[in-house]
Amino acid sequence: MKFPKVITIACEKGGVGKTTIATNLAVYLKAMVEDLPVTIFSFDNHFTIDRMFALEKKAPKKSVKDLFAGENISSLVELGQYGVAYVPSARKLEFDRYEQDRLLSALSESSLDGVVIMDTRPVLDYFTKAALLASDIIIVPVKDLPSFNNLKGITDVFEEANLPLPEMKLLPSIVDGMVKFRNDTISMDTFLRSVSTERGYDLMENSIPKSPKVESLTTNLTFEVYPIINHARGTLAHKGFTEVTREVIASLDEKKEPKSLLLYRTTHFDTPGPDNKRYRQLMDSVLPYCPICSEEISSRTLYIKPDMLYFESGMRTKGFIDTNCLITHMLEPLTKKAAQLQPLIKKLTKSLYEDSTLSINATGDEGGENLKRLSMTLHDVHGDAILRGSTDIKNAAGILPILETIMEKTQTGPSPCLIKLGGQPIPDSIFLEKNYHNFQDLKLKMLLDTNNQPS
Repeated sequence: MKFPKVITIACEKGGVGKTTIATNLAVYLKAMVEDLPVTIFSFDNHFTIDRMFALEKKAPKKSVKDLFAGENISSLVELGQYGVAYVPSARKLEFDRYEQDRLLSALSESSLDGVVIMDTRPVLDYFTKAALLASDIIIVPVKDLPSFNNLKGITDVFEEANLPLPEMKLLPSIVDGMVKFRNDTISMDTFLRSVSTERGYDLMENSIPKSPKVESLTTNLTFEVYPIINHARGTLAHKGFTEVTREVIASLDEKKEPKSLLLYRTTHFDTPGPDNKRYRQLMDSVLPYCPICSEEISSRTLYIKPDMLYFESGMRTKGFIDTNCLITHMLEPLTKKAAQLQPLIKKLTKSLYEDSTLSINATGDEGGENLKRLSMTLHDVHGDAILRGSTDIKNAAGILPILETIMEKTQTGPSPCLIKLGGQPIPDSIFLEKNYHNFQDLKLKMLLDTNNQPS
């Protein structure tokens, strides 16, 4: 399951650089975080996105218009230049019925990952409102005082929908450095920042200055649109976009629970019925904290925080381990002390977000009082062993307190512990009826395999 973080560029005033910001932000994000999937589309009909990103100069078979006709958005996406994916634009958009979360729902049910950037029209029509309501971050370009006059229209969209306003940042855009106020002592940028502070708006730390060079990248004899990062690197606009993109990356890193994820959870986890009742029972049976760091595993909006891994041992011990805790306090110490486990741990760290399972077993003398060896096995999606490793228990002395918390005690020694990898970013999806039954079937197979290994 993949859930994109959504950035919407919006302003009711035209000529503030919305599309320039949307297109170049997409390119800069991809350039600065190469493994980040970036998708862009527009509800405006100027086709600038197509002119910048289309690899082939021919009419597309599908466009953003099909999104509102019920097409899965993933089927509309095309690979574009600079590594940015895009949905082709449409001359005219239509919708057959008003649905407040229609766009957000489409994003939550898609297979899009990473970041989605949406360019909007300079009017608060249905499509702009749909984009705003689907946003995790809203960037509002402002270039002069009139740019501020319609900001309340954006906040009213959320008040009317009875929804909280997401992170909304104002971005001074196409700022004319030649314009001065009060006897040439106050610049336009300083003036815009003063107005923003006075009116209580959150302003980005950096600005996008006006640049004749940048304007030539969108208006030329070739009818192409060129990105600033490739064709205007010596300009202040390039420096501005570089710093603005760093700000955006920092904001994205803080968004652990994008709206698309929250809507998916509401739709698939919070529906009444027998499945939901069983899910609640299982949720009530887990430890309320990470057994390694003792931090709470719950989230304000999600039942289990992202980046948690489910573990189960014996009949009663089950819970969720923070992924970073597992790496820092368990795997890394073992890597330093137990050379025999290094190949397995190296493979394991690459599999943390794949559908696999780690089994941990500590064995000793009869009765299990004196532990002698620690064994670990990485299993694939079918429960078959991929890689095994074991070490003298002395090499695992530093993590014995952790093992005691995740391995249930029995009369014959600690019960093997299974840690379910993958399942991001909804770790407790394992408690959905079908998923849990599958895991229990695999659990039996993995435990039989673990117990049949020589100590």
